[in-house]
Amino acid sequence: AFDRTRITSAVFGDSLKTIGESAFNNCSNITVLELGNSIESIGKWAFTNCGVTNLYLPSSLKELSMGSFNNCGDLKEVFIAAKVTELSNSFNQCPRLEYISIPGSVTKFSGTLRYCESLTRIDFGGNLNDWNALGIEGFANEVRVFFADSTSMVLPKIEQ
Repeated sequence: AFDRTRITSAVFGDSLKTIGESAFNNCSNITVLELGNSIESIGKWAFTNCGVTNLYLPSSLKELSMGSFNNCGDLKEVFIAAKVTELSNSFNQCPRLEYISIPGSVTKFSGTLRYCESLTRIDFGGNLNDWNALGIEGFANEVRVFFADSTSMVLPKIEQ
């Protein structure tokens, strides 16, 4: 739809439910992204290569498709209030990403947060057992994970 255009912001009202595949792919000038409170689905590669720095995914979101926010070089913080159950190949190659909150509803985590060299903190809405079930071993640098029960752990740096 807007692939490779020079728009600088994408602000959606509460009536939008779905953003389609590659809708804003390669819109590197988008620095402002406001999703409405009714968004339920974001398609594959919808915002790949966008310039957004902070991202809030509302609680209405149920599906975050593969690669939807990959290669967002300026992305620093992600807040996921959504009820998504799967993060699959999301938020890869976001070299400035420092922080992400992941809801406890996530039960499948595959190929996500690869090559995010600045990542240092994850807030996870579940507990240690839920986290261990995701099978995450580590990241490009040491990352501290904080759980809903106020405990935390440090994931070691591993080669990716």
